[in-house]
Amino acid sequence: MAEFVIEVLILIASVFLLVKTGDIPSHGGQTVGSAAFWPQIVLLIIIISTMTLLAKPIFRKAVTWKGFCNAIALNKDQRRVMIRVSAVMALCIIYTFSIRFLGFILASLIFQVLILLSLGTRRWVTLIATPLWLTASLYVLFIRIIHISLPRGVGLFSEFSRFFY
Repeated sequence: MAEFVIEVLILIASVFLLVKTGDIPSHGGQTVGSAAFWPQIVLLIIIISTMTLLAKPIFRKAVTWKGFCNAIALNKDQRRVMIRVSAVMALCIIYTFSIRFLGFILASLIFQVLILLSLGTRRWVTLIATPLWLTASLYVLFIRIIHISLPRGVGLFSEFSRFFY
């Protein structure tokens, strides 16, 4: 039951990110237009969904300790998947801390490449084109269309961000 471990990791990461949304600067009250509102809604949906998935086996039948231990025993392929999922989640957590210092554009580009590498992507075209396209799309959506200010970074990274916004 590798799914159980993944669900627990998703639940932990979602709760962590929900707490971190409190750091998002807001202009006024907690309204639909505030920057933290939609991330909080999405994270709450993820948390509720994950808790539902975790509760299903409990309500279906009582799980014994031996059965639980046998269920979470992983074969080689499942361990590889778990390592990749754990690496992506760790990178997402590091990204949330580093975006404040590196700025949105630079941190997004770097961490998207690292996530693609941890997922096994080795084609250089994909490693370059995907982060550029996704970062540009997020830039247009959040900064140009919705007018949400994203972190610019500190020092030299702030100067780099000034070229874009």
